[in-house]
Amino acid sequence: MKKLFKYAILLAAVLLSAACTREMKVAKTADNGKIALEGYDGTGCSWTYSMEYVTGGVSKDVMDKMNLAIIQSATGSDVDDMSTDVPASCLEWVDAIDAEYSEYSQEILAELDEDDSPWMLNWSYEVDGSFTTGCKARKLMTYAAMNDSYTGGAHGSTFTSYLVFDLTTGELVTESDLFREGFEEDIAEPLYDKVLEELDEEYWEAIYETPHPNSNFSVSEQGLTWHFNTYEIAPYVLGPLMASFTWAELEPYLK
Repeated sequence: MKKLFKYAILLAAVLLSAACTREMKVAKTADNGKIALEGYDGTGCSWTYSMEYVTGGVSKDVMDKMNLAIIQSATGSDVDDMSTDVPASCLEWVDAIDAEYSEYSQEILAELDEDDSPWMLNWSYEVDGSFTTGCKARKLMTYAAMNDSYTGGAHGSTFTSYLVFDLTTGELVTESDLFREGFEEDIAEPLYDKVLEELDEEYWEAIYETPHPNSNFSVSEQGLTWHFNTYEIAPYVLGPLMASFTWAELEPYLK
């Protein structure tokens, strides 16, 4: 009986180890196209997407949670009952763009004179999502979702959302999961210094104000990086900025 008990424990340990060391499997769905504006050659709305998503190596519950968060980030929707089928959701995203563009373009064309150029109706949308870096020791994985759109005006809008997943649960990891309460004020000055390290001194005064943790971060084996999109803490000309810390540097702030 004791031997059977020992074998049972050993078998359970082997199965648990195998489950923990399984490699997550991913695939990519990608496509592009253009919605032509009828009667105006070359004018229309172009779209492209390239999205990685989870296909295996984790439980179905974990996979569904991760894929739901991925498609929510790509489409900008936070509806909890969205499909976890990423390829199908990307096609729905294209249909939504088509409907919006068709409705808006008709409104604009109705206001234009016959000889006016509908230049403002040259729209574009791009979504690109992929798994980037992770921290095996903490069982964390980063996913970067970039959204770029132009719907008229001086320039388009680009931003990247970073999702950090707990690979054991599929849940998104937040700052409150990693850091002790009230860390935001304590780390503000070191974070500001890290941002300045990314810039030439002549641009330091262009920073609007002392940046704070913004919940948009990535993780790696080396540490954690906060990402600030264009216009978030500085003017458009400076583009996106970041502040990177090693895990050792973050030790005083971690739970």
